[in-house]
Amino acid sequence: MRNPVLILPFLFLSFFFFPAGSAGQLLSGYQKHTYLTDFPQNSVQTLFQDYAGYIWIGTEGGLNCYDGRQVISYKEGDNGNFKLEGKAINQITGDKNHHLWIATKKGGINIIDPWAGMAVNEKLAITSAEINKKLPVHDVECIRILRNGKVVIGTDPGLTVYDPATGKITVLRYFEYNNRKDSSFVVGIAEDDRGNCIVSSSNNGVFVFDREFRITRHYSLEKWLPAEEYMLLGLLSLPGNIIYIATIRGLYKIDLNTGEEAKPLQDALQYDLQSARFNCLMYDPVNKHIIAGSDANGVFTLDADGKIIDHLFDTKTRQYLHSNTVLSLLADKNNLGYWVGTRNGLTKFFRGEDKFFSYQVSDPLDGVTLPVYPIYTEDNIHLLTGTNRGLFETVLPDGNTITVPVPENKRVRFNSILRMHAGFYVYATAEGLYYSNSYITPKLKRLSGIAPELKFCDEFALLTLLKISDDEILIGARGTNGGLIRWNKQKKKAWRFLEDKSNPDSLLNNTINFLTRGAAGEFLVCTNQGICEFDTSRSVFTRRWVSQEEPRNKFLNYPQVNALIAEKNRWWIGTYGGGLNIREMPAEKFSYINKTNGLANNDIYAIYRGDGDALWMSTNMGLTEFHSSSGLIRNYDRTDGLINNEYNRTSSFTLRDTIYFGGISGVCYFNLRNMNPDTIAPTAEIRSVTLLSGLNEKPLFPDSLGRLNISYKENTIKLALSSPFYINPGKTVFFYRILPSLDNWVSNGTSNELILSQLSPGEHRVEVRTRNGDGIYSRNIKVLTIIVSTPWYQSVLFRTGLILFFSGLIFLFFRLRIQQFRKEGKIRNQIAADLHDDLGSTLNSVKVYANLAQLEKENPMHLEKVKESTQDALHGIRDIIWILDDKKDTVHDVLNRIRQFAEPLCAGRNIRLQLQEESSEQNLRLKKEEKRNLYLVMKEFINNSIKYADCRMISIQFRWQGKSPVFDMQDDGKGFEIAGKTEGHGIRNMRNRAGYSGYTMEMISSPGNGTRLTLRK
Repeated sequence: MRNPVLILPFLFLSFFFFPAGSAGQLLSGYQKHTYLTDFPQNSVQTLFQDYAGYIWIGTEGGLNCYDGRQVISYKEGDNGNFKLEGKAINQITGDKNHHLWIATKKGGINIIDPWAGMAVNEKLAITSAEINKKLPVHDVECIRILRNGKVVIGTDPGLTVYDPATGKITVLRYFEYNNRKDSSFVVGIAEDDRGNCIVSSSNNGVFVFDREFRITRHYSLEKWLPAEEYMLLGLLSLPGNIIYIATIRGLYKIDLNTGEEAKPLQDALQYDLQSARFNCLMYDPVNKHIIAGSDANGVFTLDADGKIIDHLFDTKTRQYLHSNTVLSLLADKNNLGYWVGTRNGLTKFFRGEDKFFSYQVSDPLDGVTLPVYPIYTEDNIHLLTGTNRGLFETVLPDGNTITVPVPENKRVRFNSILRMHAGFYVYATAEGLYYSNSYITPKLKRLSGIAPELKFCDEFALLTLLKISDDEILIGARGTNGGLIRWNKQKKKAWRFLEDKSNPDSLLNNTINFLTRGAAGEFLVCTNQGICEFDTSRSVFTRRWVSQEEPRNKFLNYPQVNALIAEKNRWWIGTYGGGLNIREMPAEKFSYINKTNGLANNDIYAIYRGDGDALWMSTNMGLTEFHSSSGLIRNYDRTDGLINNEYNRTSSFTLRDTIYFGGISGVCYFNLRNMNPDTIAPTAEIRSVTLLSGLNEKPLFPDSLGRLNISYKENTIKLALSSPFYINPGKTVFFYRILPSLDNWVSNGTSNELILSQLSPGEHRVEVRTRNGDGIYSRNIKVLTIIVSTPWYQSVLFRTGLILFFSGLIFLFFRLRIQQFRKEGKIRNQIAADLHDDLGSTLNSVKVYANLAQLEKENPMHLEKVKESTQDALHGIRDIIWILDDKKDTVHDVLNRIRQFAEPLCAGRNIRLQLQEESSEQNLRLKKEEKRNLYLVMKEFINNSIKYADCRMISIQFRWQGKSPVFDMQDDGKGFEIAGKTEGHGIRNMRNRAGYSGYTMEMISSPGNGTRLTLRK
């Protein structure tokens, strides 16, 4: 029996157990939405489930969308995402393109896209505004999209038909039947198997239209409804061309195949349905029932013949509906049940039978619910339950519980129950051992009374029992003085084994949590420090698996072992704190299942083998079903019908496919054959996308292909994930991956919010899938492609330009270097030529004069010539060294060098030498070639002035003319006539040298007026 209540945001969920009639499945559980928690207005006028599974709820206050966890409400006017015309929602439907068509009161038709939540007029052949212009009135009562795509809109004046194939809008006014021209108010639209449109008019009966919207049949209810109560309210079309009509005076049925008049549905056994007002109708395709919502009497379930098989309504003690005024009904498209919209909210009824059952044990003295430890039964009817206040007997299915008396009226804690052999049962408690001769209404006695060899056990807390044979058992104790006890009833002997750290063959630890047998019949002892094997023939222990500071694939990750299933090829080890440890045989390799892998909790108390490869485990957070072959994990808690989430050690039992687990609030039990999971796969959706920019949030809307473009400057977005699934939606787990950077699925847990921060430029394919509480993954993968713009500095154009720019710089650098190398090579060649020409000829002269000096020893002139030639050679070498010296490359250095050269020559001939320079620019840097050429030009000018001009003064001046350097050279010699004469070799050589360095040379001279030479750059 389900009795917990789970309160979620926007959702009240509770489970009940009640009959659903003579046929079909049971409906159990309900969800409520109230004004205070969900809807701006709780009168639920209409319900619709879209392609993704979202429930759209139309109320008098606006539009609402529900996904199992959250309700989002949209009011009349601007909602940020779209503008809703009309406050009250009368009906909602959807087309094949997944657009919602919303009929409103006074607002006409609204069309929205559930994905973007925006008006989608631009995607349609015609806009909703254009449709609304053609409507006779904007008070739209109902709307239906036929199988051929035509949209039929019902208003007070009649029908309006929109054909998307042609774009034509047709208005059909007044149905002229029975002189009722004053009103053709349309309240319902349906479609039969032939594609005919069935229309119910509030005061004018039911009309059948063919595909061309010509009236082919009219059904009047005047025979059954008096004029003052002639009001039709709901319409339902069933397979087989059967029509049901809800009116102010009951339900009516029309068989379109026979042409007979409408007939009332009556159930004389319980209710006179003809006296009840019904607002809406729904067909249950699973059970083939008609569900009818009445105006004051709740919900009726009828079979095809109109017989009532269930009636659901509110009472003071059982508020199933929250209101008996039912306004709308909706069959869940996954056949999970149906939704009921009432005057005060929404209720969802689930299909399916209860899987988990439970009973509680209370202390008869104070009524306190007791925690349960050992459980024992031999027939699944009479159960013994041990608690911390004694032993109790419970009889199922009623759950009647009686107290089993304990000797000396002790309220002792029971820990384990064992049937040693027929007619002899042993009980391990916190104060020794007891026994009885029957498990039904047992009479407990101290075991030490008939087995004095066990008298010492009366002082110990005993936890667990294991049968060796009909006459021999093992007893596990706890505490430092506990250990393992072996008792042979026939021999009347007891042996006690304790931990001895100096003896490797001794017991591993004195606290024994669990005793069991392996696949080969070996006896295995689970302690607080691991597992050891007990050899009963030699009374020695072998340490099998203990917790060590060794690689995790060899040892237990947590030492305390509470449960163990030792199979031939695999051991399943339940630990306290380490989850499930799996030992592979014979490789002796460990693997681990814990909360990281999806386990409910890492504290495991009991393990049982289920069907196939399934394992069932009790934990500190409910029950876990684990399938070893697929790795599938299903967790169950109070929301699934468990009586509690926290279970106890030694508190479990299994018999004939029924497993019992005891916890702090009672016993939960179930039959393995009834544990088939729901096979309905959920869907994965991205409900909304929000751009996060600082403290601001801006909604974003992908295009029709699910693509979204964002700027690299604002590249953090929030995704609202959704999975429209209504069975324990809080257990839905969301997974995502981002291709191509993250190709593995990442669990987002049960959180439906995903934030993607600092997305890099480029295209990111975000994929989302979900897994429901039964471990079934969504049938789809929702894809959102996010395209982050590339910064200008990362664009291909910029990078190409940058590459070209630096390539150009490198090219220019190497070109300048090559030019520099060429210039230096040219200078070296020139220096080599100078050395060859000047120094070579000078040295050759030295050689000649030296030879002459040897021949004419009496002539001193030859030696004088040798001296002069040697000095000229030294000067030439010094000039070359000076030119190559980078430290002396200014104009000032050139003038100093000229002074060193010219002063001795001028002084020897009594010539005055003047050198002038502008001090502010004296440090003008010169290149080697420029320095050499300027020096040689000045040197040539001075030599010519001394040799040929017969001058008394030579002047060299450096100045600036604007930004151009100017060198003026002048003497006061006899001059010469320039005009009409061909330049000599010396002048031509000076002009060429000046030109090589970028200077122009101007020479002015006339007889008697000296010579002036100007170099200007």
